[in-house]
Amino acid sequence: MERPSSVPGEPLPASDQRRLVLAGLDGIDRAALEGLLPVALGATGAVLVERDRVEEAVEEVGRGREAGALTAVLVGARAGERELVRLARGIGNRAGPIPVVVLLAAAVAEQVEAALSEGCSDVLVRGRSSLDDLVRALRCSFEIARRERAEERLRLRLLEPTAPAGLLAEARRFVGLGRTLTATGHDLNNLLQPVLGYSELLLGTIEPDSRAAHYAQQIEHSARLAADLVHRILTAVRDGGAPAAPVEADQRLLGSQEILRWALGPEREIEVLPGAPGVQVRLRDGALEQVLLNLAANARDALAPGGRLVLRTHAEGAGVWRLEVEDTGSGIPADRLARVVEAGYTTKPAGKGSGLGLWIVRGLVEEAGGSLTIESVEGQGTTVTVRLPTAGSRPARSAG
Repeated sequence: MERPSSVPGEPLPASDQRRLVLAGLDGIDRAALEGLLPVALGATGAVLVERDRVEEAVEEVGRGREAGALTAVLVGARAGERELVRLARGIGNRAGPIPVVVLLAAAVAEQVEAALSEGCSDVLVRGRSSLDDLVRALRCSFEIARRERAEERLRLRLLEPTAPAGLLAEARRFVGLGRTLTATGHDLNNLLQPVLGYSELLLGTIEPDSRAAHYAQQIEHSARLAADLVHRILTAVRDGGAPAAPVEADQRLLGSQEILRWALGPEREIEVLPGAPGVQVRLRDGALEQVLLNLAANARDALAPGGRLVLRTHAEGAGVWRLEVEDTGSGIPADRLARVVEAGYTTKPAGKGSGLGLWIVRGLVEEAGGSLTIESVEGQGTTVTVRLPTAGSRPARSAG
């Protein structure tokens, strides 16, 4: 593996650059990563820097933070438990995950537990982790680094004497929310890996064309969709990311029917009525699917067995794609309707909702230059309307 020329004190690249620091890799680690790492670097847009010792990796992370670059670490099997602890604590465990991915020689429970207890963002097993696993782990680590950078910038802004009164409490609430989402995403990713692994093993033991094989394929497909959604949730709380691109909205809606039916459950009906074929909107990758899934999940919680969810699309006037998500559920009390898009606010009973679904939807829609309106009658149902500008058009105006 060719080592980039990098020496302490050299100027770092642009502040949005992603840097992956390798440390503690042995010859077997390098052989295992030889075919995976170049592709993963391309998928994440990261520049590679290799250092022999853990202490040097900590110094690289510090230099990256000072320059505003996003820096993650991939530490190999040569680093023992003590070195791993020094690495984690040198980078700084801030009551949440840190951008460190650990590559283990084998899935030893004690080593996995030690890595995760120190806040490392993910653990991969040499020879058993796929390219998708590596890419997901690195993306998650860079998201953590991005969140840390955003928190630091916010903290510095709050120290300015001109900061408005009350901003500090609000900022702390959203910083805590970002940490919670990032930590939850990491935990969900760890939970999904055994589902994917056992699905693959199961598919190898049953007849390919059997009903059981179909069920196993659906389990694997849903787990992969869920893993992608974890990444999209992290995207919703970061301060940047991949650029938006035109997507054919109705086609994405039709392609999401299966996962939406699954999210709604078998006791409720769903109808998809696309009415704007060929219309494109400009969104980040996966953002529309995340909007649809969050709205379907909200409707599911409001619908009794036998309830109905209808999704309709229209080409509204010049340059606006409209999505209506209408349910026949319990509705929202009028005095709470204005607050349902606030982060952490929920009308559901304690323990039944996080209050993040509509907040994430609003963020994604507004980021795309669109608008979100909600109409509801308690006891009769709710209609959520999303308006997005079509690709090349002006932003949609709010209808209220």
